[in-house]
Amino acid sequence: MDVPRIAAAGVLILVVLLADSGLLRGESLLEVRRGPESGTVILEGSGRANGSHRLELGYGLEDWWPVFAVRGTAEWSWDWDGVGDLREGFFRLVDAVPPVIASHSSLKTEITLPDDDFLSEPLGGVGPRFEQVEVRWVKFALIMDGLPRVYFQKTADYPFHFDFATERLSPFLGMDLEEFNGVSLFRDGQEIVLGAVLWAPQREEYGIQLVGQDAYPREMVRFLYEAVDGQLGKPAGAEGFYMPTFEQTRAAERDRTYFSNHGIEVSSPERWVGGSVCYAEGWALGRLVFVRGEEIEEAYANGDLLPTDILLTDGVPAEVPFVAGIISLAPSTPNSHVAILAQSYGVPFVYLREPAEQERVTGLAGHEVVLR
Repeated sequence: MDVPRIAAAGVLILVVLLADSGLLRGESLLEVRRGPESGTVILEGSGRANGSHRLELGYGLEDWWPVFAVRGTAEWSWDWDGVGDLREGFFRLVDAVPPVIASHSSLKTEITLPDDDFLSEPLGGVGPRFEQVEVRWVKFALIMDGLPRVYFQKTADYPFHFDFATERLSPFLGMDLEEFNGVSLFRDGQEIVLGAVLWAPQREEYGIQLVGQDAYPREMVRFLYEAVDGQLGKPAGAEGFYMPTFEQTRAAERDRTYFSNHGIEVSSPERWVGGSVCYAEGWALGRLVFVRGEEIEEAYANGDLLPTDILLTDGVPAEVPFVAGIISLAPSTPNSHVAILAQSYGVPFVYLREPAEQERVTGLAGHEVVLR
């Protein structure tokens, strides 16, 4: 059976026919053949010895996402067990030169739970009405042309991804916020993937989050999760979860069975929370306005949500415009961009867990309230 061939310098594309072997040649080499077990395919390739070799999957010839990567070797092999998860697909082999990242005390490529000094200090609830939730975290970045390497940032030095990447990761040095958001938060033109590892010491559990305004394909999430998980030193028996951020939640719920079949359990920080949580102290007086999480930006632009308002929402996205206070009906995390900014500016930010309290507060929407 013939295999369609599309070749360019350093990039190879083929249709996964799951039949006869397909061999493509260019600056790199990629061979695809059936695996010994049903539903598996073996992909073998070679290229630059100092390169980052990544396989990208796509359902067309325009949208691609990484599913495997290796670096520091001229030859590699990968047993792919995802045949049963798609009817037909395309693979693209990208042979890239990884960026040179200068060593620094604020970055490293692996961490050890639970006592790594790159982790944040525990931050829990504040006040008698809120539960103490001792969650620690560390943020990370994966550069697309340097996959599968993970760069962890020291929380005490760099609480935000932007500062870390634009000061320590060579492809992004000197970028302004708009430029950096353009290459980190959206699938189109994405050059870096951001995320965080959460550690709950009382439960000996950890969660891995991936940040992005666009939902990541499930195969990409699996690859990134496993890449990060492989760089974590963990206590025996520690259990890990994929904890999707607000923007990733709907897709993660849809693909929950896929993840479970591949050994990844989907959960949320709510598993660590028994009551309401205060992410940032402060007080505010203002109009209580309910806006769904996915509609916050639009409501702010239209003037339906004002800087003087207290936001009541069913979920907190990665970016929230400045408001007087935030009440969420769904749990967030203390490492979120919104939580850290709220702490910095004294903007009260709470999660209300009890249904009766949620109902009472929702009934106050449209009224002037005090949040403290």
